[in-house]
Amino acid sequence: MTVNHLVTGSNPVSGATLQKPLNYGLSKEKSIPKANCDTSKKIYDTKFLRLYRVNEIYYYRRRIKQKLVRISLRTKNLKEALKRKKVLDLLKGEELFNLETKDFKLALEYETAEELRIILENTMRQQIEQEVQHYKEVKEHVQHQATSQIKLPKFPFAELKEKYIAQAVYDGNVKQSSIADYTGTFNRLIDYFNDRDINELTVQDIEAFKLHLSTLIFRGKNLSKKTINKHLIYTKQFLKFAIGRDFITKNVAEPVKLYNKKQTKAQEPKKVLYTKQEIKDILKYSHEDIDYKVLYHIALYTGMRQSEIRQINLEDIIKDPETGIYYIDIPESKSEAGARQIPIHSKLLPIIEQASFPLFNGLDMNAFGKKARYHLYKALGGQKGIKNFHTLRANFVDAIAENNKMNPNQFTPLIIQEICGHVKGEQNALTYDRYKGGFSLSDKKELIENISY
Repeated sequence: MTVNHLVTGSNPVSGATLQKPLNYGLSKEKSIPKANCDTSKKIYDTKFLRLYRVNEIYYYRRRIKQKLVRISLRTKNLKEALKRKKVLDLLKGEELFNLETKDFKLALEYETAEELRIILENTMRQQIEQEVQHYKEVKEHVQHQATSQIKLPKFPFAELKEKYIAQAVYDGNVKQSSIADYTGTFNRLIDYFNDRDINELTVQDIEAFKLHLSTLIFRGKNLSKKTINKHLIYTKQFLKFAIGRDFITKNVAEPVKLYNKKQTKAQEPKKVLYTKQEIKDILKYSHEDIDYKVLYHIALYTGMRQSEIRQINLEDIIKDPETGIYYIDIPESKSEAGARQIPIHSKLLPIIEQASFPLFNGLDMNAFGKKARYHLYKALGGQKGIKNFHTLRANFVDAIAENNKMNPNQFTPLIIQEICGHVKGEQNALTYDRYKGGFSLSDKKELIENISY
């Protein structure tokens, strides 16, 4: 049943008197005095039994925040009173302010509603003060622990290099060219910071390293802002790894800003293509190793990157069963756009058939790149300049655009981007509706087949 009865007054109703204290050790009804109890007398103990009777009705009595409160149990039966008392004993002080069950509701007894409000406010204030004090104690403890903990052992970049590259190789998802890039950045860091402890470096130290990179001379010229950005990006990546392994406590490189796109583009040299005569010299270049001939032909007729050509295997050269078109399959790449299928030009196919894949088997990527550049310059009579192997890729794109002028297609730029493994821009909705799954081999074959050097 639900009880809404609230008894007023800080003392029991008039006429209640105490003749002798209750026997706390007894639990049977006969041990409770039949006489009424005057709970205002100090000899009455509310700490343990917390139960008394007035006019045959049992009450629960308890001190909460220095305030003595009483709750009517609304029963004359001792066993039922003891049951309800057990429930109240389990509750925290603040939970007694709003006690309600399916069967009954108990109300606190106060002299006035104002007294109840004051008690609640005081209780809340005390709880807040306790929480604030607890927070201060915890904070002081944490600060003490931080200042008194054992200092980390010295950890220079040379040691981080060893651990980082070992982990990258163990993970097995990094290319040899990336390992070479990581090593290059680590060597720059080691040359500049020597054996200094990374934990002792500041943001200003990394800023100074950035400035130092801009003064370095590499192959006769200063490092470009684009190259400096690459070193900074790798440095942030290395330190993030070190934090994750608890080698260091902070990434001081993270706040250092990279050069923006406008700054990097301002330093980029004007793109210069190989001339028609130079292309002919490259394609005619003969060497005792057929791999070089195949290498330069694939670059000029597919636009593939040097690293992608190095990784071609025999099973990557496939004939499409439906169209009969031969293509080179690139199943994996750093980016989603890099994984693609490139149709093989009719002039390239017989040259590919002469080769054994992978090309330059036994050479790592670094040695392969050096040889590819060396023989490219040799094919041009030994001249070196701003043109390099990547320029062949630019010539391929130019050749597609130039040789398809007579048959303009609104999708030609997008098809070229897909062939080269570039992310396609959102030209218009029609493009993505029509070619949602990418352009077909026939679309790409038609463009590539028009190339003529």
